[in-house]
Amino acid sequence: MKKLLFIFAVLIFTSCVTQNTVLSNQTDLSRYKDVFMTTGDLSSNYEPLSIIEIVVNSGTTSKKSDSDETYGTFTKYKYATAGEALDEAYKKCKALNANGFINIKITPFVNDHSYSILVTGLAILRK
Repeated sequence: MKKLLFIFAVLIFTSCVTQNTVLSNQTDLSRYKDVFMTTGDLSSNYEPLSIIEIVVNSGTTSKKSDSDETYGTFTKYKYATAGEALDEAYKKCKALNANGFINIKITPFVNDHSYSILVTGLAILRK
């Protein structure tokens, strides 16, 4: 009976182990050829157009791609990336006819037990 109890206890405690994962990501800013992007300010003249804030949350997705991480058996789980947030910021800049996005701040955070990325910056028209 003690052996059975021991095996049961081992099974319970080992089945709840969380796997350690390392996520690495990079964003190629050269793909945004018609919108200048920087984490700094500009010394040249510009007209500020809009403050842009983008939040991307990790979560399940119906999109099936090799870059998605598998979570569970039937559901795809996608981690939030700065690249996704910058893609959205680029779209917002294009909609505003902005040719620059400056003072970019990238802030990772946990929101409702989910990893998220906040990107803020200023859409500008360079003169």
